[in-house]
Amino acid sequence: MLASRVIVAIVITATVCNFGAYLINTLNVFFVTVNLHTSAKFFGLLDTAFGIGAVIGAAVAGAVGQRLGLARTYALGLVLTGLLFAV
Repeated sequence: MLASRVIVAIVITATVCNFGAYLINTLNVFFVTVNLHTSAKFFGLLDTAFGIGAVIGAAVAGAVGQRLGLARTYALGLVLTGLLFAV
């Protein structure tokens, strides 16, 4: 497994992205209750919207991956995700 640099890069970025997603998921409880001043019951709605966006994004990435190439699509997806979370 360590012989392939591509697999190592994918495993490392997937690990970092999953760790970040878990952190965002945890902090969303406080975002809903403190920043949005709503009940914690709306946390499920926010989580559902994130899941729907992830599914749609995966479908779009599959279509774009055939046109741009897999490496460019993977890098572009990481950059766009980082920018959207920063915004």
